[in-house]
Amino acid sequence: MKTGKYKKKKHNSCKIISAACYCCAAFCLSYFVLLAVADYSLPYPGFSYVWPVGGVFFFAVGRFWQKRCRLIEHDIFMPLTRGQKFWNGVFVFILICMCSLSVYELQFILRPYNQPTVDANIRYVIVLGGGTRSDGTVGNGAAARLRTAADYMHKHQETVAILTEGKGPFSPEPGALGMKRYLEGRGILSRRILCETESQDTVQNFLYSAQVIAQTEGISVDMAKKLPVLIVTSASHLQRSLYLASQQGYENVYGLASPVPLLNVPNVYLREVCSMVKLQLREWIQTRWR
Repeated sequence: MKTGKYKKKKHNSCKIISAACYCCAAFCLSYFVLLAVADYSLPYPGFSYVWPVGGVFFFAVGRFWQKRCRLIEHDIFMPLTRGQKFWNGVFVFILICMCSLSVYELQFILRPYNQPTVDANIRYVIVLGGGTRSDGTVGNGAAARLRTAADYMHKHQETVAILTEGKGPFSPEPGALGMKRYLEGRGILSRRILCETESQDTVQNFLYSAQVIAQTEGISVDMAKKLPVLIVTSASHLQRSLYLASQQGYENVYGLASPVPLLNVPNVYLREVCSMVKLQLREWIQTRWR
């Protein structure tokens, strides 16, 4: 009787684990397909490909536990080998670490930020790039940022936009140029738009934008960083952007978040969690070995 109960318990456990892994695999692969359909093409090689990789991984794990379930059904009890126990432990450890880090980092990503006030006297609106398609048009994320910036600039006619994004490996031109066309299409005059076309990451966005401000105002870069500026980017990316801006010497920074399309929420927030972990790890290493 005890053997029968043990067999049933092990069989149910294997079925649950296998089914959960298959569900995760189906979600990852389906989600990647939805991202491709929404963008009218396969995403460029980048973070988005973590989803098909995760799908294959979960499928393999589910297949392993399904085979064990069938063995139990035929009264074949094969204890896990030392190697199998090790890799199962690694798998569980990684899942626990990922969940814990996600909760920890999301507390920072979702916390309130410094919004522009009526008397802020903001002149420059720095709009961070969000990706350009192969035909030169902006992606969904960049379009949302530009719409948010355009709404703000229509209400504040004295502001000037700095569009900052360089040329990616699969883009026909610097992303800032496509962003400029989109912003002009939203009714913003070209004389109110400045383009920074050299940056390749968020840190360079702020470094080169300060140079654009300094050149426009006829002042030093250090003085440019003291002027009040408004950073417009996706809600998921805003806290890290504000932090990096302060790290680059900006002293009077405000934020304005653009909405994240519902379909993109899992992808962008997971990517942001990974980016925060990488940023904090890099800073810890630099502090440790300074």
